[in-house]
Amino acid sequence: LDAADPAVRAAVDAALRNQPVLGPARIGPLTSGPVLLSRPVGIGTEVGGAVVVRADPAAAARDVAASWAVVAGGALAGAIAFVVIAFLVARWVLRPVAELSGGVRAVAEGHPGAHVSAQAGPPELRELAGAFNRMSDAVARSAEQQRRLVADTSHQLRNPLAALRLRVDTLEPHVAE
Repeated sequence: LDAADPAVRAAVDAALRNQPVLGPARIGPLTSGPVLLSRPVGIGTEVGGAVVVRADPAAAARDVAASWAVVAGGALAGAIAFVVIAFLVARWVLRPVAELSGGVRAVAEGHPGAHVSAQAGPPELRELAGAFNRMSDAVARSAEQQRRLVADTSHQLRNPLAALRLRVDTLEPHVAE
């Protein structure tokens, strides 16, 4: 150290006056340049001298940068893990919804008895899939009953008309023009 250096002289004067010396406020990863540290030497309030040390905070700044890098890496790894978990949970929830959508589309297109798997997803969606399967079966039964009703009604209407036609045909020779 050069005693003629104004920074050294100011640090010695402050220490001889027993004033608290402030070191660097904070050492960060970008801290550079030497730092002067001074302490008074003496007993009690009597100061007999001063110790001034010039320290280079570069090593401490590298340690801080390494610590920040570890924290940033951990935060990034945690964020990636949460994104992956969110993606998997969303896929777990949305797969049964897509399957239900396909089942509804199949029923709307007229495919009787369309079923969806009730094995995957949250309990609420499994319950909804079971209800959809029961509804699809009910719609298929109703459509089959309607088809049978129309066929029976058509048959019942055709039988009396056929009998009436036969009677009219057999009466034709007996009726004058």
